[in-house]
Amino acid sequence: MALGEATARAVQRIPDAKCNGDMHKALEYAEAVKHQQKEYLHQKAVENIV
Repeated sequence: MALGEATARAVQRIPDAKCNGDMHKALEYAEAVKHQQKEYLHQKAVENIV
């Protein structure tokens, strides 16, 4: 997921790439999912420690 996000951000910086709203929405979604996964894994780690 990190590679896809990095690639999309790099493409956005290319002036001739003509990124549309779909790419922006996809990046927002990927970022939200990434944070949700991180929170979930932290929660499970704490549960397994206790």
